[in-house]
Amino acid sequence: MTAGQIFTLNAIAPAASGADTYAWAKLAGPGQVTFSASNSLTSTAQIATPGDYTLEIARSNTTWQSRDRLYVTVTTPPLRFDQVNLNAGGRFEMRLVGGPGAFEIQASSNLVFWEGITNVVSPAGQIIISDPYTNRAQRFYRARLVSP
Repeated sequence: MTAGQIFTLNAIAPAASGADTYAWAKLAGPGQVTFSASNSLTSTAQIATPGDYTLEIARSNTTWQSRDRLYVTVTTPPLRFDQVNLNAGGRFEMRLVGGPGAFEIQASSNLVFWEGITNVVSPAGQIIISDPYTNRAQRFYRARLVSP
């Protein structure tokens, strides 16, 4: 699961009765879990903070109670090229979005030999880069994670 992604939780309740109640809850994990319908067998959930989580659905009525647990690992979203354009100075500019980290931005004209254009640190998960060499016939880009 990627941080910020919405996913669906479905539970099955054999021999359900009208007296049954359900409750989704977070038992463990470093961040908040948002449930769309925490008192239903089916709910969506969203987790913004990367880490390992334990979620639980509890079913109860006047006679008994049952619980099932789900373990979820949430990862940082990968860096992706989001927007490209020419800036006011005529340079090729790109916006990258994703998880925080330190990145080396590289460029190539043939996908074999890569040169570093810049190193950047992105605490917020968004970077805007301008390529200093705009007179190339073709140019390919990649971002390499140096440290999370």
